[in-house]
Amino acid sequence: GRTLRGETIVEEDTSGNRRTVWSVWDTFTPSTGEMGSPEGYWTIGNHLEYEADTDTYTISLRNLDTLVHVDRTSGDVLWSVGKDGTIVPDDLFDGQHGFEVAGDSLMVFDNAASSSTSRVVRYDLDVDAGTATLAWAYDDSGHTSFVMGDTHFLDNGNIDVMFSTDGTWQEVDPDGEAVAGFNAAMTTTLGFVERWETIGG
Repeated sequence: GRTLRGETIVEEDTSGNRRTVWSVWDTFTPSTGEMGSPEGYWTIGNHLEYEADTDTYTISLRNLDTLVHVDRTSGDVLWSVGKDGTIVPDDLFDGQHGFEVAGDSLMVFDNAASSSTSRVVRYDLDVDAGTATLAWAYDDSGHTSFVMGDTHFLDNGNIDVMFSTDGTWQEVDPDGEAVAGFNAAMTTTLGFVERWETIGG
């Protein structure tokens, strides 16, 4: 047989007690086409976000091209979006990494693993109708990121975009114009992006 590795969301309190919130094994079943890497990494969970307002977790499963949104208390899957999700978008992402959920909007850094151009996509989610409709997309043909990559909504209506392996950060407006940014040395990889109003003090 073959050993496969899949993700589990686990919480640990200050006393070292652990509680399993959710396991990929309770939601998905491996198939012949989903064996992952030779090392047995089946799903590759590469990004996890906790939302305090809704008390939920969202996890990105790269090899399944799917995001899973989980109720923290019950462990129930509230929705999953992607190729193997309960909601299949009208325009699929491929090998995604960073993402952000904001109400009924879902922003995803689409590494586009099977092509040469990464992009950021925003979907309008309608969980009751079971739809994820592409509402906005941005790609800069001069930049890509074969791993990592990140994106966030900004308070001014713009969007942070990080092409990690290209060492490039951009702030992009709703019209798809880069209004700010920088490019580090070509040999530099930047991980993920987070905004802070102040540092120190």
